[in-house]
Amino acid sequence: MKKRKKILYVYYGLTKIYRNKRKRRPELVVIYENSESNERKKNWIDRRWKVVYKRKQTKIETKMAQYETREFYTYNYIVSDPKWEDDVDRVLFAIAKIGALLSKKEREKINKILREEYFKFYNIKDKIKQLNLFKY
Repeated sequence: MKKRKKILYVYYGLTKIYRNKRKRRPELVVIYENSESNERKKNWIDRRWKVVYKRKQTKIETKMAQYETREFYTYNYIVSDPKWEDDVDRVLFAIAKIGALLSKKEREKINKILREEYFKFYNIKDKIKQLNLFKY
C-alpha cells in the first residue's frame, strides 16, 4: 500500500487590522502549514490574514514540517518596528532570505506581489528615497 503524499502550502500575506484588538499596525506575514489543510483551517487563515500568494512547500520544508507540533508556523514582520525603520524593502529582503530554497524568479515574483498589495491594502503611499535621487 502506497503512502499518500502530503501537500503542504506556504501562504504569503498581510495581517488584517482590527480597531479594538491588538493588531493595529501593518504587518507582512509568511505562514507555513505543518499538517494538511481542511476547510476549518482555510476559514481561520482567511479571517486572520489576507493571503496574496500561495505556493506548495519544497521537499526540505515538508520534511521540516513533520517535526513541528503546531498546525502553522508563522513569521510576522511589523513594518513600523524600529528594526525595519518603516522600510518595506528591508522586510521583503528578510522574507526572501527565508525563502532561499526557491528560485530567484519566484522570490522576485512574491516580493513584487507583496509590495504592491502592502501599499494598496493598508492605503499607504510609497516613500521616496533621497539616496537614490543624488547619486555621485
